[in-house]
Amino acid sequence: MGRCRSLSLAAAAVTAAATFAAPATAKELVYSIIGGGPNHPYNAQIVNGWAKDVAKATKGRVTVKVLPSPAAPPPRLYDAVRKNIVDVAHTFNGFLQKTAPLIQVSMLPLIFTTSEANSVALWRTYEKFFKTKNQFPGVKLLGFASNPGGISCSLKGPIKSVSDIRKLKMWSLPGYSAKALGVLGVTIVPGPAVRMYPLISKGTVDGFTGISMFDVQGFKVDKFAKSCTIFPGAIFTATFSMFMNQKTWDALSPADQKGVMSVSGEAFARKMSLLDELEKKALATFKAEGKSINAAEGAFADEVRAAWTPMQAAWIAQARKSGVDGKAALDFYKATAKAAAAGK
Repeated sequence: MGRCRSLSLAAAAVTAAATFAAPATAKELVYSIIGGGPNHPYNAQIVNGWAKDVAKATKGRVTVKVLPSPAAPPPRLYDAVRKNIVDVAHTFNGFLQKTAPLIQVSMLPLIFTTSEANSVALWRTYEKFFKTKNQFPGVKLLGFASNPGGISCSLKGPIKSVSDIRKLKMWSLPGYSAKALGVLGVTIVPGPAVRMYPLISKGTVDGFTGISMFDVQGFKVDKFAKSCTIFPGAIFTATFSMFMNQKTWDALSPADQKGVMSVSGEAFARKMSLLDELEKKALATFKAEGKSINAAEGAFADEVRAAWTPMQAAWIAQARKSGVDGKAALDFYKATAKAAAAGK
């Protein structure tokens, strides 16, 4: 009787210890969005979809809590993760120009294919050319995301030539979008997307450029545009990086690290097909409202291509300073994006 009681108590102790130890093996990651609110399709479907994938891949040992608003101003989200204010976040690559200059290749003019394909291309290019160059100190890179290509919209007449766009004062995102307009001799009012509405609604500018039609509608400025122009390969493509605090990553078990990465990297990039579908719908809605979508073709396309190609050469030269064969990396990126767009 005494022996049975001792065994029962021992068994109970083991069970209790196992129950107590279970939470210690679990980890809840706190994720900061960059903006847009919890109902924005990127946050609601892509980020939350990734969170569900992580939980499934790690059998519930790692879960992700997505915050409804940014934990820090967007330009400071990288530091917020690096300093462990939050575990995971994504941010606009334009904010990482000094930290990660090589990944800026993804935002050059003339290289957009689809959101999914460009996201895949950036991940594969990073893995092949940039990974050893310490582009993300203090964090573990998890994946990249590409918006649809940026377009140019006029509050006046259609943009069908370089001379047409030179007549307009244009709002633009800073960076390559503004530079691309600058080399065409356009008057630019640069700034973040969250500040574009007052400028456009009050007629301070004659048009805007650099964001996708999906975002044009999201920022509610589509009602002011009369016509929009799509450039071959886009004038600009906004891309984003997703990353985890390095110490948080290191504290995960090898099995859980493997599980997280199995749904990150290229698997995460493939989720951007949603953005491609949303862009198609946004363009169709714009046309259904009786407004025009023009494609830069012929002499117009040739002129902007001649003006913007040197920006690619400048990136190649910058990459060389980082010890990377910039031409090989850019050629690989373009070829990979083309292949990924074809389903390869």
